[in-house]
Parts: sequence; C-alpha cells; structure tokens
Amino acid sequence: GPGSSATAAPSAPTAPKPEPADKLGYQKLWDGQTEGWNHAVVITKAGDVVALSGSALTVHARHDGSVLEQMNICSAISLRGESLFFKNDTTLVVVCRDAVHEVKLPGLAHKEVLKLPWTQFNQTAEECAHTAGQLAVANNDGKLVIYDTATYKAKTSQTLSGKKGDIKALAFSPDGKRLAVSRDNNPVVIVDGSKVSNVAGFTSSSGALAFSPDGKHLFGATKSFVGAAISLSDGCSHYDK
Repeated sequence: GPGSSATAAPSAPTAPKPEPADKLGYQKLWDGQTEGWNHAVVITKAGDVVALSGSALTVHARHDGSVLEQMNICSAISLRGESLFFKNDTTLVVVCRDAVHEVKLPGLAHKEVLKLPWTQFNQTAEECAHTAGQLAVANNDGKLVIYDTATYKAKTSQTLSGKKGDIKALAFSPDGKRLAVSRDNNPVVIVDGSKVSNVAGFTSSSGALAFSPDGKHLFGATKSFVGAAISLSDGCSHYDK
C-alpha cells in the first residue's frame, strides 16, 4: 500500500567451499603424522583412519584427524611396523619386524600372537603380504614363511636361492595359492608351494607387485620406474614408461 516498502527476503547462507580437489580428484582432509619410518593405513567401518607410523599405532577421527586412540606397539628391535590389516571388523593384525600382534578396536587391547623366527636386526621382517587366512613374511636373507592366521602356525617355510638382496615386495594371487616375490639383484619369482619360478620380463626388482583379479597377469615396476604388466601364461610383457 501507500507508504509501505517491500522487504527483500533474506538470502540463503552460502555453503563453505571445500578445498579444491587435485588432478586425481582427491581432497586433502587433514595432515597426518610423520613420525618414524614406514607408514601403513587402514580404514575402519566407521570411516576412521588407523595409521602405523614408526612404532606407534594411532586411530584418527575421519572428519578432522584428531587422535582418538594411540599406543606404541612395536618393540625396540622392530623400530617400525611393516603392515596392518583387518582380520575381522574389530580385530587388527599388526606386523612388526620381529613379531605379529592382534589389536581390538575400540580400546586397543592387544596381544602378541606370533614371534617371528629371527632376532637380529639384519634378519628382521622386511616385507609381508596377506590374503584370506594367510600371512607371508620375508626378510633380507631370503627367508620366507607363510602362516595360517587362524592359528599362526607356519604352513610353509623356505629360503629363496639367488644373490643377496633386499626383499622389496610380496603379493598373493587372488586364490591365495601363489606368492610373487621381488628382491634386489634377482628376478621376480612366483612361489607355488615348493616350486619357485622366475617371471619372464622382470629383469630387476620391483618395489610393488599386484596380481590381476583373474590371476593371469602380474603388475609391477622396474628399478628405472618403468611399469610392467606380465602375462603369466605366455610370458608376454607390456611396458609403460
């Protein structure tokens, strides 16, 4: 009416803009800790982050990285943890360089379930791999042991032949019957029970290995950072620089 003036409706609040994603589409949520050597990370069903860094096992809240729980788990001889994985929804398996522990979440109640068969620093575990019901651990002397994670009894134990060289990577095939092993100064090999065979196409060690879902190809990289996909049926190679 006369003398009245229209009042503008209040504008809707502007939602905060998230940090821009990088080229791969990832977003930075928070800065992690950088204590010690070697880091291994798993995600809980609730989305929180469990990190193994040096000798410390830390549970971080997913929304801001705040520390929910923390403990030192690896001993002095270990200096660091090598790997961790979930055995079930609430039980973590933590592989240190000289022992294996099971940790319950939440609460971090833990117990040592396996003392690894080496005690000198230069013989401790360097790499490990796991699949359903199995844990493989190897050291730089070429000692390779595969354990049953239900009992932590050794299923197989052997020493790899070849030149002296650091273990770089282990990977189980999808069916858990074969294990790929990368070692400095030696070709990548496939361990199938007591049979050990060289993988044609890998002429030097690879810092990471993975089988294809059908188990017919092995993926890795050479020392010169050339990616390789090897057909395990015919030995044909494809390199990606």
